[in-house]
Amino acid sequence: MNLKIRFIIFIVICCLFAFTSCNKKRNPIQVNCEIDNTNIKEIYWEENVIKVKGSGACPVGEEYTEAMRRLMALRAARADGFRNMADVIYQIEILDKDGKTTTIRDIASSDDVLKVNIQKYIQGSQIASEQFFPDECRYEVILQNKLNGEGGLSKIIGQEIIKKCY
Repeated sequence: MNLKIRFIIFIVICCLFAFTSCNKKRNPIQVNCEIDNTNIKEIYWEENVIKVKGSGACPVGEEYTEAMRRLMALRAARADGFRNMADVIYQIEILDKDGKTTTIRDIASSDDVLKVNIQKYIQGSQIASEQFFPDECRYEVILQNKLNGEGGLSKIIGQEIIKKCY
């Protein structure tokens, strides 16, 4: 009986600690809006998403069937899209509490847990569209990820991301 009471008290204390540490109010991150405003990599502030394009060409060679070539081009396009997504995320500039600008790459380089969480976020990018160009034998995919909200980059960083032009 004494052991059960201790266990229940331990669980209650752990729950209280978990809930109080999660409810900290954080200041929003102010982001430089000049990332890369091409149609390949861009942050769509109105839609609250990051969209990137990836391209992949079919390999040449007689040892590949047409289906293999298309699948390899699709895989290359996805890999290029993931690379572009990482490029956009890591070059986002934020203001720290001292008012200095720093990039997410700089923050993640000193925090291994944050780096792993950002990598998982990138791998969880959704394919918004994919298109095959048979005359050029290449694929294009558009990957997207949420910026704020549940499952967004702001949850990983721990702060809301807002647009702020300098």
